[in-house]
Amino acid sequence: MQLVAEHIDIGTRSPTVLLNESDAAELGVHALERVQLRWGERTAIGIVELTDELVSEGTLGVTRRLGHIEGDVEVSVAPQPDSVYYIRKKLDDIELEADELSQIVRDIYDERLADVELGAYVSATYTNGLSMEETMHLTESMADVGETIAWEVPVIADKHSIGGVAGNRVTPILVPIVAAAGLKIPKTSSRAVTSAAGTADTMEVLCDVAFSVAEIRDIVGKTGGCLVWGGAVNLSPVDDRIIRAETPLSIDPKGQLIASVLSKKKSAGSTNVVVDIPYGEGAKVESLAEARELAEDFNRVGDHLGMAVECAITNGARR
Repeated sequence: MQLVAEHIDIGTRSPTVLLNESDAAELGVHALERVQLRWGERTAIGIVELTDELVSEGTLGVTRRLGHIEGDVEVSVAPQPDSVYYIRKKLDDIELEADELSQIVRDIYDERLADVELGAYVSATYTNGLSMEETMHLTESMADVGETIAWEVPVIADKHSIGGVAGNRVTPILVPIVAAAGLKIPKTSSRAVTSAAGTADTMEVLCDVAFSVAEIRDIVGKTGGCLVWGGAVNLSPVDDRIIRAETPLSIDPKGQLIASVLSKKKSAGSTNVVVDIPYGEGAKVESLAEARELAEDFNRVGDHLGMAVECAITNGARR
């Protein structure tokens, strides 16, 4: 079916297209199903929403995420990604193979999954957990997608706190100290997952945190360190999309947490990483025993990725 693209000024998290109900019925698609879009030599996948009034028959409503689409567009039904089947497997508590996790990561990156499907993936990893093998494969797959930074020095230091403790702002103090000591520390931080503000959100009150890879190289070359938002530089970009699904639920599954942290560090070129694990009432990790178990998992995945990872276990309940 050939439709004419019309830009609709609506911001969506998925690459959403609007179809008139009549065109959708003729095409045989329903809400939240996928369509293949082809214009000229270019293609994209769109997630369908239906309307009777916002777009007329013969028109394809293109939201901001797909704002680069122009002119006549050939629209056809797209098959359901294999990732949906793998997500159902995980919901049934069946361990996923490396290639299955890699496909889920690739489909998240290519925006082939609807928000509800991504939410189902997050729920599955929260409810049924990830094995150590799954966590290792997932971390590798996430680090392999997007940009990476290579450095000319043998040691790149980094730190990360798993978060969950309000007011814990160690990073803006620690990064300058490490840089002043002569180490390179290109610190990338995330936005909030389970709290009101993450490190990147807090720093953004004081200064810009969105920089390109070239700008990060320049800043670190001049100062020895930086504190930037990882989502702005396409380092492990799948992580940022998963975080968007986790945030409304205020959950951060353990295996996904490890993959999130270490895939970002691997992409940033870090070689030596310190991970702060606060525990106690109100923290993500409730007991010292759980904190020690999580630290061991971080160490094992770090070893698998060729990074030296040390964990600092702190009492978050006293902060």
